[in-house]
This record gives sequence, C-alpha cells and structure tokens, in this order.
Amino acid sequence: MTICYFSAQYLPTVGGVERYTWNLARCTVAAGHRAIVVTSALPNLPEHEIDGDGIEIYRLPVWPVMNGRFPVIKPGARFHALTAQIWVQKLDFCVVQTRMYTQSVWAARAAKRRGIPMLVIDHSTGYMPMGNGLLGACGRLYEQIACRLVRSTGAPFYGVSAAACRWLHTFGITAAGTMPNAIDPAALEQEAAHAPDWRAKLNLGDRKIVLFVGRLIPEKGRRIISPGRGPAAGRCSGGGWQRSAAAGTGGPWGRYPRCPAA
Repeated sequence: MTICYFSAQYLPTVGGVERYTWNLARCTVAAGHRAIVVTSALPNLPEHEIDGDGIEIYRLPVWPVMNGRFPVIKPGARFHALTAQIWVQKLDFCVVQTRMYTQSVWAARAAKRRGIPMLVIDHSTGYMPMGNGLLGACGRLYEQIACRLVRSTGAPFYGVSAAACRWLHTFGITAAGTMPNAIDPAALEQEAAHAPDWRAKLNLGDRKIVLFVGRLIPEKGRRIISPGRGPAAGRCSGGGWQRSAAAGTGGPWGRYPRCPAA
C-alpha cells in the first residue's frame, strides 16, 4: 500500500506538524508499506530523495511567504514535472496535513479529481496570527476560502486535539474524530538517555528551571515568558516574533539556538 502525506512544512524544519508527519510516514514504512511525503522546497535540499527512514520525499517549488512559515506553491515547469512524477504512481491513500496552505488546497482537489481516498488532519486552534488590521482580515478571509475549497472535496476532517476539533466548527466542519499528536515513549526514553546535564552545563546550581522549546508567539504560551517567575532560571529555545522580547524582559532568560529536528 502506498500512502502519500502532503505537508507544506516538513523536517528539517522544526515543528509539531513536521514531526507528526514524519512519525506517520516512518511508521507506515515500518509496517511494510510505502510512504511518500510531498512538502515545500528548502535551500540546499534535493527536490526528490529517499531518506534514511525509507521515506520518499518530493519538495515542490514555493514562494517562502512570512519567512517560510507560509509557503505558497510556485507554478512552473519544475512544479508540473514533479507533480507529474507523484500522480503517475499508484497512490492508495492521501493524508493532507492542515487545511489552509495552498499546497493543502491543491492536494485535496487533485486527489479528489483522481478518485484517491483521503483525509485531512488539522492542527490549529485559531487563525494564523497576522494582527487585527487589514492584513489580519485578509488572512482570515483567505482561510475561510481555502477551507471551503478543501471541504468541498468531501474528505473527512480530523483534529489532533479536542480543541482543534472545536475550532473546525468555525468553518462549518464537524470533525470525524481525533488523531492525537502524541509522544512516542520509546523514542523519548532513548533521547533522554543521551540528554546532557543542562543544570551543570548552564551553571544553574539548584535553582528551579523553566524551559520553553517552541515558537515564541502568544498562542504557544506567552505567559510562560512573562516577568514574575520568582527565583527560577528561565531558558528558551525557538524562533518567533517574541524571541527578542523574551531576552529583553530583564529577567534571567537565556536564548539558545533553535533545536534540531531530532
């Protein structure tokens, strides 16, 4: 069986959707099936490869809007050549990750035209953070239109949490169920066995440590990086528009490079 996962964002970009897609794909391969991931092009990465996990990856040309957080499909000769290679293969099932990317809309409609069964997994609990002005209004309108186009394919929607399922009601969608974005206990145990002693490495003594790993934006937990933590030592690793604010609070926060995908 060949399952194709469409994910506008994928490793080595760090994020929940990226690792979720990777885990689904590698488990597909481990079960004896074939996994294809269709994602966005990134600098210095091949447009087609089979990685060490046995996952076949296609990277489509895009415009990296919003510093790459919102890749937009770039039509052209390379796009059509790569997508022709994808569709010529016998795909038994498609999984579309998130509902609002241009790749999500294209993939859902293309799979529908070819009669390939599919489902959509949504990970969000709100609109893309673009402010309350004209840009934000345009962004919300775009999401409504994009979601309507994906919904018109008749594909069932799933949320990664109860909150994600509730958010889908905003677009007139009742989720078919929940597919949690869970942690693999075995993988976590293996990584923890080789984890460095951060308390010693950062010279923190016996102080309590508050660690934040993720994009520094309000919906990821803005209060975590606010003043008033007491005698705790704060450390954060991640990008996002609040990254500079975290270091400018005057508190004991340290900033570290973005974590690798692993």
